[in-house]
Amino acid sequence: MAKHKITYRFKEYETVYPNTVDEPFTMIAKSLLYALSFDFNTNPKVVAVYLNMKLASRGGRHFTFPHSAYKDWCSKDGFIKSVRALEESGYIRVVEHNKSPRKPNKYEFVSDWTKRLRFP
Repeated sequence: MAKHKITYRFKEYETVYPNTVDEPFTMIAKSLLYALSFDFNTNPKVVAVYLNMKLASRGGRHFTFPHSAYKDWCSKDGFIKSVRALEESGYIRVVEHNKSPRKPNKYEFVSDWTKRLRFP
């Protein structure tokens, strides 16, 4: 039996484009959201970088994140600081730096943040 593709139609309070199915979305667990807000409550740009990385990964663990994905809402210096903070806190890992061939860096989501934080 063939699998059917599950489509989700966004409600008018969830997006600017109601009744669309092409807009990407991501699932965030409550514990991850609490941990992100707990770790980076003084710097919301780090949370924004992480959430945009989740959208760019499209549900995968490994992903690339090019400069064009953040150039409109974040400076390069702010992005580098945010990535460094996420890496030090155990949310992501930079798998491959591609500065010299001018390709986007490769990243991986890791679960090191779960080893130090526990919520009821």
